[in-house]
Amino acid sequence: MSIVTKNKLESWANTVSSKSTLPHLISRLIRTTTPPSTKLNMSWGNYTYIRGWDGIVSCKEERVYVPLGISLWELGTAANSKEKADSDYEKRKNNPLGVAPQNATFVFVTPRLWTKKTEWIAAKKADGYWKDVIAYDAVDLEQWLDSAPAVDRWLSSEKGIEACPFEGVMTTDEFWNEWSTSLSIILTPECVTASRELEINQLRSMLQDKPTIKGIRAPSSNEALAFIVAAMRSQQDETTDRFHAQTLIIDSEASFRAITINSNHPLVIIPRFYNAQPLYAAVSKGHHVLVPLGANDSFNLETIELPSLKHHPLVNALEACNIPWEKAMRLLKEAAYNITRLKRLLGFPDLVPKWSKREDIREIIPALLLGKWNENLGGDILLVEKLSQKKYSNPNSG
Repeated sequence: MSIVTKNKLESWANTVSSKSTLPHLISRLIRTTTPPSTKLNMSWGNYTYIRGWDGIVSCKEERVYVPLGISLWELGTAANSKEKADSDYEKRKNNPLGVAPQNATFVFVTPRLWTKKTEWIAAKKADGYWKDVIAYDAVDLEQWLDSAPAVDRWLSSEKGIEACPFEGVMTTDEFWNEWSTSLSIILTPECVTASRELEINQLRSMLQDKPTIKGIRAPSSNEALAFIVAAMRSQQDETTDRFHAQTLIIDSEASFRAITINSNHPLVIIPRFYNAQPLYAAVSKGHHVLVPLGANDSFNLETIELPSLKHHPLVNALEACNIPWEKAMRLLKEAAYNITRLKRLLGFPDLVPKWSKREDIREIIPALLLGKWNENLGGDILLVEKLSQKKYSNPNSG
């Protein structure tokens, strides 16, 4: 069941941002539900207003929502769907911009509910100008989103949609925004990919191959996950766009099973739980699985081992984040080139146990030296008090 319903889409169509975001939504849906060989040319954001077709798609396989061969797409969020569709249809009929109409399918998309859509399609097909004519409205988009959970989850957090998402499921965009952003600085992908070009290529090659399970190991599992996302943000191409349209980061086994079982199209899934049992079933359904690993995590399958971050590339990356060279040098020395420590020094929020702070470390040295003790034995309690120079008062200390 889709998170984003037809009613949510109808409300979203009234927002200013929907006009520039709708092409991004359709491009992600196409990339997620068509084979990798599909060619797609569709602009969004500030490029929405460039003249020409809103989208041109070449698909070598017939899919539920994407026709075989060349399809020419026009998108609109206007309140009067028929008026917008008629306008686009006549404009492209008068000037198909170099495309042979008899070899191409005309597709119109609106995120609004369009009750007379079927009649409009029949009338335009009878015109006989295009190879075929298709129109999608909010009902169709809800069904399309239901078959593409990663896109559904991405759209659910868009302004004007704001639907309640699956618990413990994130998109790569959400993870990166959280991982890279503090009050005073935004880290670039190069801060975690610097000098790791070989590993980036290994990851990208793996994602273009048959579905499998691959581990990615870094000093911490969170750094490994950041590397995966950053590596796929470092280059702007079809592989990158398809990755972000297909990928979900999942915290719980229950959500993992629900999504992998119900998805009709291949996904890239990044689990953040420690039970490997569900992973094989996901691969058997055509999904790639990337497992972020920390330095001491046990994993018996093929793993990409990330090398330590190198000095000069990392300094350059920090300078690109508007950190002065001298400060970057000092921070890297203090952090020992560890990205987790570096983020802490840069003021990123980090939940650090109280006992791990330098000013509190002396308080736990007696416990570390003793290892364990029996609070029912007076001699043990006296020894704890003597070593700690404090009165024994915590009945659960041992």
